[in-house]
Amino acid sequence: MDPKGRQDVDLLPWDMFWAESLCVPAEYPQIAYQAKRRCLAIDPRAKSVDGAWMSISSALHPRPLVDLVRVAHGADYAKRFETYDFDQATLYRFSDVCRSVMEDVGATPGACTLMHALLAERVRATLDAPFAVVAGALKINGTYIFGNNAPISGDRVFSETTPDFEGHVWMVFGRYLVDVSLARTALSGRGHPLLERTIRKQFGPKTGLFAMPTGEARRAGLLYLARYVLTDAQIGPLAQGAKRCFGLDADTE
Repeated sequence: MDPKGRQDVDLLPWDMFWAESLCVPAEYPQIAYQAKRRCLAIDPRAKSVDGAWMSISSALHPRPLVDLVRVAHGADYAKRFETYDFDQATLYRFSDVCRSVMEDVGATPGACTLMHALLAERVRATLDAPFAVVAGALKINGTYIFGNNAPISGDRVFSETTPDFEGHVWMVFGRYLVDVSLARTALSGRGHPLLERTIRKQFGPKTGLFAMPTGEARRAGLLYLARYVLTDAQIGPLAQGAKRCFGLDADTE
């Protein structure tokens, strides 16, 4: 039993969808149904912990992403990032950090940079684990939803605490691609119609956050194209900008 009294979960040895939905019962039946219907390897033995469906995967980081991490954080960090795996206790704690961001930040569309900077700051304060905040492009069915095929001048774009960035930002933690903003943008009524249709079809209409192995993201129709990894020197000011933007300044007092 987890220290907080939560029931243990089986960590299954294959790729699996993990999602958190907002404003639905704790079991999130529509999320489980959507995942099973789309054949995202949900096993009927898997259990829900605070609404999060969890598993581990044998997926490896693609070499270009590791190279970007090396540029941003150095060779030692990149080596640790490439080989890092999390245990169940770490997964629980990471889930709690994600939940805190979703609870503290309202359903704001188009806030991917600030939300992931805030998430990164909280993960760094809670866990001794390597991760990457990644900037790049997102394509669905060959269409660019965010960004394009051009390189990103990260030193310029992410030098502001409220950057004007037309691409997309996400996190890679262990073998998982974590996105705390895409579903909110998609379901806000202000996102690209193709994005909204894809999110609704794959994850249901109440999803607030999702995390999955990169291969599962591709199977769900989401192609994340990494172009840049943010440095700690960029994440810190962006997280402070996020607190001001989302009315969380009191947290720093």
